[in-house]
Amino acid sequence: MAEMEATNAGLAEESIVESAMNTDEGIASNSVPEGAGLVSNAQAPMASAGTASEPYTLEMNDEDLPLLKQQLESFTGTCRELGLSKSQAEQVLAWQKDRLREAETETQRNTEMVMREWNTEIRNDSEFGGIRYTRTIADARAALATFDPDGSLRQLLKDTYGEYHPDVIRFAARIGRAISEHKFVEGNAGPEPKQTPLAERFYGRDGATVMHGI
Repeated sequence: MAEMEATNAGLAEESIVESAMNTDEGIASNSVPEGAGLVSNAQAPMASAGTASEPYTLEMNDEDLPLLKQQLESFTGTCRELGLSKSQAEQVLAWQKDRLREAETETQRNTEMVMREWNTEIRNDSEFGGIRYTRTIADARAALATFDPDGSLRQLLKDTYGEYHPDVIRFAARIGRAISEHKFVEGNAGPEPKQTPLAERFYGRDGATVMHGI
């Protein structure tokens, strides 16, 4: 009898253990589907990627460098699509403004250097420079006064700094001399323009260095 009771007790114990194991497996199977954790973890970062941030509008005041309205709107839209906040977008825009200012300063510096070289070239020209420089400028202006009565060419030259270019001055001065010799134009080309020349603002009023536009 003792042996039968021990055997029955052993079978009962094995049945309890097996039942508990089956129960644990059922719970695990029903509560967490196979692979669910891996899918959830892999998709979690992707859910936030490329999400547009809250709507906002960037603005530029009068002191800022010029930027077309559509360019600013396009920039703002791109920042939102990248998920940047308004504060972050403003920081990027401020950085870009600084780069534009640096580029503008460098362009101005290069322009001044080129104009100095033009000034040296025309003043040292054996035919148009030296003691002939003043007459050269007068002849060039006389040519434009005659053949550009509405001032459209002169405005173009002014806008592109061509009025200071040695080749342009030589060309106009030759025309001015020719028409002067044939008595088409009498006297000089008139008084100096009232506005301060760009080159004078660059270099001051020293007559040996100031450039005179035609």
